[in-house]
This record gives sequence, structure tokens and C-alpha cells, in this order.
Amino acid sequence: MLFGMSPKSASSNTQYLSGTSKIEIIARTFAWSTLVAIIATLIGWPVGVRISSLSKKARRGAQWLLALTLVVPSYAMYYVWWQAWPSGTALHAFLVDIGYLSIAIHICLVCALVGWSWPIPALVSAMCNRSNSTLSMLSELDGSSFFQRCWLRMQQERTTIIATIILVASIIATNTTCFDLAQVRTIGNELRSVLASGGSAFSVPALSFAGLCIAIVASVCLLRLVPKKSFQMKMKTASSWPIVATWCVLSGLPLLVALIVTRSDLAELWNLYAKDIRLSVLIALWVSLFSIVLLCSSSMMHSSQSSTLKKVAGILDYAWIIAAFLPAGLVVSSYANAWHAIGLDIVNRTPLILVLAHLTKVGFVASLGGRWIASCSGMRTLTCLDGNSSLLAFFVAYRTRLLVSATAVVGISFAVSFGEVALTNQLAPPATNQPIAVALLHAMHYQRPELVTSALALVIVVAGLCGLLSILVHKKSICLIMLTLLVSCSVKEQAPSQYATAIGGAGQTKGRFTTPRALAMNEEVIVVIDKTGRLQKFSPEGDFLSSWELDLDGTGFPTGISIDSEGLIWIADTHQNRILVLDQQGNEVRHFGEYGTEDGQFLYPTDIAFGKNGKVFVSEYGGNERISVFTRLGEFQYSFGHFGSDDEGFIRPQSMAVSPVTGNLFITDAGNHRIVERTQAGELVQIIASAGREKGEVLYPYGIVFTSPESFVVCEFGNNRLQKFTTNGEAIQTLGGAGDVLGYFKTPWSVGVDANGMVIADTGNNRLQRLPDMMDF
Repeated sequence: MLFGMSPKSASSNTQYLSGTSKIEIIARTFAWSTLVAIIATLIGWPVGVRISSLSKKARRGAQWLLALTLVVPSYAMYYVWWQAWPSGTALHAFLVDIGYLSIAIHICLVCALVGWSWPIPALVSAMCNRSNSTLSMLSELDGSSFFQRCWLRMQQERTTIIATIILVASIIATNTTCFDLAQVRTIGNELRSVLASGGSAFSVPALSFAGLCIAIVASVCLLRLVPKKSFQMKMKTASSWPIVATWCVLSGLPLLVALIVTRSDLAELWNLYAKDIRLSVLIALWVSLFSIVLLCSSSMMHSSQSSTLKKVAGILDYAWIIAAFLPAGLVVSSYANAWHAIGLDIVNRTPLILVLAHLTKVGFVASLGGRWIASCSGMRTLTCLDGNSSLLAFFVAYRTRLLVSATAVVGISFAVSFGEVALTNQLAPPATNQPIAVALLHAMHYQRPELVTSALALVIVVAGLCGLLSILVHKKSICLIMLTLLVSCSVKEQAPSQYATAIGGAGQTKGRFTTPRALAMNEEVIVVIDKTGRLQKFSPEGDFLSSWELDLDGTGFPTGISIDSEGLIWIADTHQNRILVLDQQGNEVRHFGEYGTEDGQFLYPTDIAFGKNGKVFVSEYGGNERISVFTRLGEFQYSFGHFGSDDEGFIRPQSMAVSPVTGNLFITDAGNHRIVERTQAGELVQIIASAGREKGEVLYPYGIVFTSPESFVVCEFGNNRLQKFTTNGEAIQTLGGAGDVLGYFKTPWSVGVDANGMVIADTGNNRLQRLPDMMDF
């Protein structure tokens, strides 16, 4: 369906959310989380009943399988479900044709969230049934069927089941990434959007308060689920095949199919992201180390003879649980403000900020682990009778439970830290190398299934094996190595460029941005579109002129924009699958294109370039991966390219620039990490650069512009820099790097040029930068 555009003036006092929107977002969050929690509990609770009747060995295997599912990131589950019908497939096209695309996305989201969360009620059910199996024993003696036993158990444990539903709903409600990928507005991703716009958690107190309430309720429910007493009765051993079958259908099979069907590329993952992986491992090791310290402290406080210490330990349990269930936006805002308030901004510029943030999300596991260790009344009695309250005596008395808890805590902490995205993406300090979860999120957003499946395979392997790290944490040498590495990974202070100037900044008012991506300019105007759906115009000097709100349907925002020789603004309306042409006042001149894979149709158009004899070139990705050629009136002429890494293929051709000498197209083949030169007929001339971080190599090249007849500049989304090449493919110069001071960038997207220099969409820093550097005057 095509949508027109009516220009509107942006309010100078744009608020983040209206009062109605806050209520709607809270209600939507409640509805989604409750629906998922009920479905997950209806599935998981009977499975837990079955687990409780397994043999000891089979029960441990089932519990490990469910725990493994939980430490695999939920966004990974969403991705593999979505891969069943990605853009460009017949199913996707059919859903678009009948107008059910939004419904299909929502179903995919439900399947993913249920597939990830159902082990929670299953584990709770297994715990409750093992701790009090009297009813199950009587049911077996009466010859009751499995479903009858489940129904009786649910009646007896209805209070616990309700608490479990509330717990699962609380966990789902604070999910940010899955709802982000599915473009469903909830408390978590709205708080993230506010922070990205330069606000804080205090900018939307209603959402922050709702998030805090969710965390408090979750803490009460979680501690309510701890069994108070244990009755163990011999029951008939059941078969484990229904458990395995349920796991395969809901969780295991989607993961396995995605990993097997989609081609992985472990070599490329390691070549491009070896240092990122090492950084993630380092951070996860530190989180695990702190978790062990927390485990020991909690167990000692809970087992203390001092009632005061026990009360403090109980309060800390609640505090850690509340912190774990807070929306990521609240945690990010709290950390940023806290370190700034005490004058330690340097913490925000080192990996230490990520260690602390990740510990916030998993610290409750260690705290409750300490509570479980101290719950062994027999050991507590023996230590009291022995009269030896030394630290050594404590470790000797509780060594078996400590070892079991430490293994679980290290495994969970390491896996969660390694795959954590929401906090990492928002708090990662400016650096060339980011934790691998950030690269994984980018690969999912920008459709690099080979890297996604490779990274997912790595995350799953880590989730399955990271418990083995617990045997290392007691060695002083490991601690020393981690400390050395953490110091070496700290970010160096950067000196701003004396030539760079900033245009705009984070915000939603006039002249400010929320993730600016599409940028075009000529000698008279700079035009920018950001993720608020606004088109803003600036003078060449960076003064704000005007803005319009684009009339979009909520599926996404344009990623490319160009200005032709007549001053018309051509928008690659990416998620509306069309090209939109406006005049300088915002009036629609024409539009063309629709969803599809046939000639003249688009999946996700990304950029527009103008060639000889009135030719208009449009690049697109999402399955078509081609360049289509039109007349100025939008009449289709021909196309070239296909999905692939061969000489004729593309993977997300993001931007194009036309050589002022030859008229050839220079295309940033972002997914293949290269620049491709082709004639206007589509014939290959040369391939420039390859994947990497050195000079002459590129990582996700996005924007491209000619700075002279014989040279061009590419902005690299993945390397956070600009790089200049000759038209013969020789690398001349690099500029910038990861940072937030002027002259440095964070995921730059687009670049334009005029007589005074270049303007770069410094996307991650929510600003434009004007640079005279790298120009040929």
C-alpha cells in the first residue's frame, strides 16, 4: 500500500511521548507480556510435572537442556523464527499481498518469546513437584493419567502458578531487543528511544515508574517460588520423550534449522571480529569473577548467626532481583548519571561500565545461590556446634554446595554477559572493537545471515560449555591476566579535530536528531532524515531551516535520500518499498514502486543515483540485492545484480556515487565489505577493497561520495571511520575512528560534499559533522 506525504511543521517543543501514548505503551506491554506468560506457563508447567517424575540422571539432563535454552539470548530465538519467512521469500510476498505482514510479525514474536520463556515455568514446576510429591504419588497409585495429574497439581499449586505467570510476564515486559526487532512499542524500547534522543529516564517518569513496579513485583514472585520444605517420595519413573519433543518443537528445532540451513562463515567471523570476541570473553570472565565474590558473600551473610546480617542479606536479595528486572533503559540512565554525578566519567569510557551493567542483570543469580547454600540446615547446625566461624571453616563445611552453585553461577553469568545486547549496545564506550553481541545485532538488522548464524553458534557453544570456567576462577593467575587485559582495553582519551564542527545533537526538537541516517546535500541545502520520521533542512553552514514529518505506516524509516540537478528531493522510502519525489517545499511530485521481486518492484530500496540520459539508479536489499534503472518518470528500464558474494552479486548495496569522469557507478556493497565499480549498463569494471580493519580494507561501507574527479570517500559503518580511495582502487587515507569527540564517529551512515567540505551523518552520536579533511581543493 502506498502512502502520501503531507508536510507538517515540527513543534519546537516536541515531547518524547504524549500522555495517551504512555498509557497505551504501558497497556501494550502488559498485554503482550501477560499473553506470552500464560501460553508459556500452560506449556511449561505440565512439562515440569513430567520432569519431576524422571530418574535422577534424566532429570538433570532435562534441567540442563531447559537452562541452556534460557541462556541463549531471546533475540536469537526471534531471529531464527523470523528466518522461516524472510524478505524475498514466497511466503513473505504472500503475506504482504493479503495485508497480513504485521499479524505474521506478531505471531513470530509470540512464538519466539514463548519458545524462549517456557522453560521458566517448567523449571519452577519441576522444583515444586520434587519438593512436595505427595499428590503425585497418590495420583499414580490411583492410576490417574498424566493430564489428570497435571490438572490436580495445577489446582493444588494455583498460587504458585499465578506467581510464575507474573514472573514470566515481568521478564517479558522488560525485553527490549525482541520488541525492537518486531517494531512493537513497549516500555523497554521506548525508554531506549528516549535515551537515544538525548533524554533520561526522568524524561518519562510514568514509564520509569512502571518499569520499577514490574521489577518489584518480579522480585516478590521469584522469592515466593522458593520451596519451604522438601518431601521426597519414590515415584514411578516416567519417559523423557515428551519433554524432548516439546523442547525440539518450541526451541531446539528452530535453532538447529537456522544453524544448519543458513550458511555460516566462522572464518569471516573470526577474521573480522576476533578482537571483539576476545573483549566479550574478557568482560564475561570479569562478570563471572564478581558473581563468585557475590555468591560467597551472600552465602556467608545468609548462614551467619547474626540476625542483622541475615536481614541485610534478605534485603540485598530483593535489591539484586529488582535491578535484574529493571528495563535496560533505566539501568543505562542510572549508570550514566551516577558516575557523572560523582565525577568519574572515565568509568563510562572503559569496559568496566559493561562489567558492572552485566553484573546488574545476573547478580541476583549469585545472591540467590548464596541463599540456597545457606539453606542447608544440617551444615549450619554442624558449624554452630563446631564453634569455628572462620572463613576456612565455612568453605570446608559448604564446599559441595559452593562448588555446585559456583559452577551454575559462572555458567549463567558468562553466557548472559556474552550474549547481552540491550545494555551493551547503549553503554559500550567508543572503541574500534565492540563486544560481539553488538556485531550480532547489526548483522541481524542488516541481513547478514552467515555472520548471524556463525555468532549464534558461538553463543550456543558458550552457553553449553561456560560452566567449565568455574574451575579456573580460583587461580590467581587468571585474575591477574583479566586485570591486565581489562586495563589494556580501556579507551584512550581522544583529542577533537580542530577543523571539525558539529551540526545538531541528540533530541527531537528542531535541528536535533534521533539516529540520523539518510543525508543529501548540494550547494544550497543539507537534507536529513532520522528515525523520528522527520525530514529536516539545514543551510550549508548548518543553520536549521525547516522540517516535515513524513507520513509513514510505522514499519520503518527511509535509509537513503538524494537531490537531483533540479533540486528535487528523491527519497528511498525503504520500508514502504517505493521511491518518493518531493519538491523543496515538501510537496509530492511523484512516487513509484511497490513491494515485490518483479521488474520495477522493490523489497528495501536504499539509495538513488542519477546517471546519463535521465537514468535513475535505485539500489535495494532484502532478497532482490540489485540495482534497478528507471526513467525520471519512474518507468522501469532494466536491472542487474543478484544476492551473493560472487563478482556479479551484492549483499545490501547501500549507496551509490556516479563518477564525474566515466559516468560509472561506484556501489558500496556493504554486506560483502567492498566497493564495486560498474558501467551504467551493469558490466563489472573492478572490485575495490576487502573485509577488514586495516587501511585499504573496509567493514560495512555505507556512504560514498566523490571529492574530486579521481577520488572518492567512503564512510564505514563497521570501522567508525572515513576512508579515501582513488578511482583505481588505491587507498589514500583514513580519518576518524570510534569516539564521541569531534573528528571521531559512531556508526557513520551517510556522507555528502559541497565546496566547503564534507558532511557526515554521525548516526550513533546523533549529529552531523562537517569536515574539510580529505577534500581535494
